[in-house]
Amino acid sequence: MPPVADPASPNPGGLSVLVVEDELPVALAFEEMLRDIGHTVIERARTVSEALASLRRVRPDAVLLDVNLAGEPAYRVADFLTREGIPFVVATAYAPPSLPAAFDSALILRKPFARAELKRGLEIVVARRD
Repeated sequence: MPPVADPASPNPGGLSVLVVEDELPVALAFEEMLRDIGHTVIERARTVSEALASLRRVRPDAVLLDVNLAGEPAYRVADFLTREGIPFVVATAYAPPSLPAAFDSALILRKPFARAELKRGLEIVVARRD
């Protein structure tokens, strides 16, 4: 998937974020929220393979990750993010107890969530990294 924004010109002071979401309307809503809170969406991925390929091309400051990507669990993506120390927020309709250990370092946001919740969630996971 091509970049959504020019990674060479991110918002000053904002984060570069990879959005991993298989439903286009939801991904677009997430991207709008991220821009509204001052972040740059550098790429969008719809599948586990696209997400892993994106992560080989770019190193975002954070990732917004759906748990279920076109019927495939995003466990490999969560494992990669954890290994690489890339902070991530999980956007899911699933209850947190139903998520495997790969998601332990993430902050879980239940869909639907508000812009303020996303903003705070990203602040928390990025602060944990620092």
